[in-house]
Amino acid sequence: MLLSVVVLLVGLNVALGTEVPRGSYKVVDKKSGDTCIRADFSLTFDVKYRKQDNTTGTATFSLPPDDDIDVSGTCDPAVLNVTNPGKFSFSATFAKLAPLGRGKFWLKEVAVQYYLLPDLFPDVSSETVNKSMTETVTLDTVIFVTKYGDSYLCRKPKVVPIQNNVQLTFSDVQLQPYGLKDDKFSTAQECADDPTPLLPSLPPLPPSPPPPRHPTSGTTTSRTRRPVPCASWRG
Repeated sequence: MLLSVVVLLVGLNVALGTEVPRGSYKVVDKKSGDTCIRADFSLTFDVKYRKQDNTTGTATFSLPPDDDIDVSGTCDPAVLNVTNPGKFSFSATFAKLAPLGRGKFWLKEVAVQYYLLPDLFPDVSSETVNKSMTETVTLDTVIFVTKYGDSYLCRKPKVVPIQNNVQLTFSDVQLQPYGLKDDKFSTAQECADDPTPLLPSLPPLPPSPPPPRHPTSGTTTSRTRRPVPCASWRG
């Protein structure tokens, strides 16, 4: 069964020429008091936008320090919310293939919502100023893939493009959305070659022959398409 965890990170500060802060984001089970999700990382956003002169600008942001945001969420479904209202939001959906010890988890989907505020987007077009923008993408590559029950660890930057306007850069990452014990990360699996293709590319279907324009009375015509082999994910 595929489960998902949604990470919502809202509110960014401009981080041009400064070190990007590394945050630690946790969700605690209200019944047991145990941490069910933990994600430590630095995150930078590069966002393209339209300026007053109709040219394209690029705004660069990073997540603010932990004391500037609010953290909430749920364990099942596993949801992490980090919020600074009215500025910026980021969501990441993790998929899980169980069982424990033999399955894997990975980053499946990301979404970004941002407000075109003048202090974040210098010289933003008057037609779009203060508007809310949303970008969502389901990834076709494996990002943060890790054995279910372990944690993912990667010091080097990981770039995730979101449609055409937003690019995310994760740095100094350690995260675990499943199987945490005593608020501590499980055995770390260090990144190697990700991202890698999640699904193999399927060959294009050949064109179908056109049907006869004037079939004879009492006969039928049909077109067949070559069956496409099922694709399977290889962990």
